[in-house]
Amino acid sequence: MNFKHIEKLVGKLVRVFPRPVLRMPGRPPVPWDHVLMLYQVNRQERWIELQNPATGHIMRLWGDNVKGFTRPDILELRQQLVVTGAAVELEPIPSGEADAATAGASPEEWTEFIKEQGGHKPPRQPEPPATRIIRVPRDPKSPTET
Repeated sequence: MNFKHIEKLVGKLVRVFPRPVLRMPGRPPVPWDHVLMLYQVNRQERWIELQNPATGHIMRLWGDNVKGFTRPDILELRQQLVVTGAAVELEPIPSGEADAATAGASPEEWTEFIKEQGGHKPPRQPEPPATRIIRVPRDPKSPTET
């Protein structure tokens, strides 16, 4: 992570990927879609702090927790941020599995999230024109009809 570049972004609102998740006792995890601000950067100790101005949550992330910063405002992490009431924890994302925020999301929510990230769905393949459909002649000796 380029701390010199990140220092210039202090005070900027960022989106975190994978999306943070809210985990409450007796409930399934849900995406935690709150605004996060890059609050503080420490180049010597190699950490950054994110803050949610509305709730007061502050998260300290060490350099090895951060995968990178993608413009305009996406902070990619190597671990999952998990909000549990007043606390924030980091959990590893098991390889080959979806992160908790996207695993519980509906297909519509996931599609909307991808659009927000600047992605798009692959274009739909058009149906072949009727003139190009190959028809197999039916065997007149066959006992079954279709």
